[in-house]
Amino acid sequence: MLTVFRGNRAEHLAELLAAQLLLTPPGPLETVQVVVNTWPTSRWLGEQLAVGLGGIAANIRYPFPGSQLRQIVNGVLGENGADQDPWRASQLVWPVLELLPQLVEQPEAASLKHWLGRYPQHGSNLELAQWQLGRSIADALDDLALYRPELLAAWWCGEDGPHLPPEQEWQRLLVGRLRERLGVKPFGLQVLEAIAQLQIKAPPAGSLPDPLRLFGLSSLAPIQVQLLQAMSAHTQIDLYLLTTSPDLWQRCTSRRERLSSAVALQEPFAGDWFMEAPGLEARFGRLGGEFQQLLEGTGESLLGQSQDRDLFFAAATSHPGPGPVPLLAQLQQRLAQGMEP
Repeated sequence: MLTVFRGNRAEHLAELLAAQLLLTPPGPLETVQVVVNTWPTSRWLGEQLAVGLGGIAANIRYPFPGSQLRQIVNGVLGENGADQDPWRASQLVWPVLELLPQLVEQPEAASLKHWLGRYPQHGSNLELAQWQLGRSIADALDDLALYRPELLAAWWCGEDGPHLPPEQEWQRLLVGRLRERLGVKPFGLQVLEAIAQLQIKAPPAGSLPDPLRLFGLSSLAPIQVQLLQAMSAHTQIDLYLLTTSPDLWQRCTSRRERLSSAVALQEPFAGDWFMEAPGLEARFGRLGGEFQQLLEGTGESLLGQSQDRDLFFAAATSHPGPGPVPLLAQLQQRLAQGMEP
């Protein structure tokens, strides 16, 4: 089951999480894990949970999404060494730098050779320009594994994949040489394997946290959302999501009714959506809207059931107490009423 708790007040979401921990307390030796996206969020949430739990919040860890999902994928696939992934940018830069001299001799890498020719190497020392190029390529491949895993899978299998401009063909050659050198699939391809396994059979015992809690995340890569959807058939997933008002989500649902699910996931928000949304939401709500589209999914990966629970409180509709209405409350009121800020 995938449950999305939506609210416009982070403190209320934290109170809800604390109440759930009180109602269904973990075992005395069990470590509670709550996935967050930043270290300050973990500090703030730890203090809030301590208040809600009676003054003490002990044996609670706050991993980041990348490390937690890597651990889960390795558990599903029955592999170890999630922290030793050679495709991480910090480690991938070194084999990329070693392969560059051979790669630039290929006709497809003429653009790379031209760029490196502007910064000649002096002796055997590694020049700053070479390091910057190697790190940029490593970062791009790291992002490619998360945001375009289908393209990377085609290159991994020796296929051409989608047509690329001639000056970018060297990327396919580089992936092929890294495959021979590293012998380990990138994380994005491992996620595809884990999703396929979750679709046909139960994962190994203990490989999935139960429940998996995620707090305050504003976005994830599409393939990471698909992994959560596939996991929802085998474990409880609670997502505590901070959003300004329910109107944004209702507009996303209306958009999906006009378009097919597949089109809604692939097609960026067009001008008509921005015309329908209030000014502030149109400017700053696109990321949340696209995240909503991904969470609803196409049904291909959403194996379990899903449900939404709203926690939109006072500030979105009224301002209790005397004194002037705070600016944030005014903006939330206008968003809730569908007005320009």
